[in-house]
Amino acid sequence: MGQLSHYFYELIHQNRLVHGYVFTGDDYESKEHVSTELIKALGCLNKDGVGQPCGVCEHCQKAQNHQLADVVSIQPDGQSIRVNQIRELKEWLSTSPIESNFKLAIIESAETMNPSSANALLTFLEEPVEGVYLVLYTQDKSNLLPTIQSRVQGVHFPRANVSERVAYYIETGVSEAHARIFGKMSSETAQRLVSDYEEADVTNWFKALNYFYSTLAHGNLHAVILVQTQLKNSLSVQQALDGMDYLLILNHSMLRILSNTEIENLTQAYFINEVIKTKQPSLAHILELNDLILETKQRLQANVAPQLATERLAILASQ
Repeated sequence: MGQLSHYFYELIHQNRLVHGYVFTGDDYESKEHVSTELIKALGCLNKDGVGQPCGVCEHCQKAQNHQLADVVSIQPDGQSIRVNQIRELKEWLSTSPIESNFKLAIIESAETMNPSSANALLTFLEEPVEGVYLVLYTQDKSNLLPTIQSRVQGVHFPRANVSERVAYYIETGVSEAHARIFGKMSSETAQRLVSDYEEADVTNWFKALNYFYSTLAHGNLHAVILVQTQLKNSLSVQQALDGMDYLLILNHSMLRILSNTEIENLTQAYFINEVIKTKQPSLAHILELNDLILETKQRLQANVAPQLATERLAILASQ
């Protein structure tokens, strides 16, 4: 992260920053960190001789806390970034900055732009405006339309190893136990959980999902009741998707224990062993459960109501 941050410090210092970048790779945390440092460097008035921002002025503090009026982040509306979002973005970019001498937009999951959205963005990239910058996030540049690819400069972020990610989460205030679980999740999911992190809330969420998983693993129809009680307040589309990711991690630990393969450093190993002590599930059932959880994720991504999708998982796992 440090090298890439300094790369952008130097570009700004030498007035060589281009108007469009695409950040590729799986390391969402590093993308966020470098974007924040880029924003700091664009507006800090106390930079050192090589362009590094001071980090303590009002602008740097606002950038760090995502409070700058001249920076906006766009995420998919449902499963895609819609053309009206890009049109609104273009309108926002066309107005004068409020508290800086630049405007910057980050488009997350840029590969979810449909053709209409991408073409609307293309008209802006073809005629860049002074002091206006776009940063697109995607895993692979090839996921974007060729016409978009040719008008943005790529910067790749290889995924940090698990120990580095865990150390980063702990540094941001996440408990060690939770940081180790976040380290097994996708970078984007983990960063989202870190941004709203409250230790007690995450503990309660994991406890509810653990209980739900134990009923799924045992094929207990009581899992349906848990959806309506224990999980009721955690069933927004995004929370349900994050929950499925966590269930997949638990199920992976269960698979490894049941098959006696690579049982070191398992997530929630003590809990999984307790589930097995109560009643050992068959390997065939756990393999089928893995498919059911993946299928539930697909249904959620297809905009099936989270409670219905999760209840269906509970019913099928009990059959």
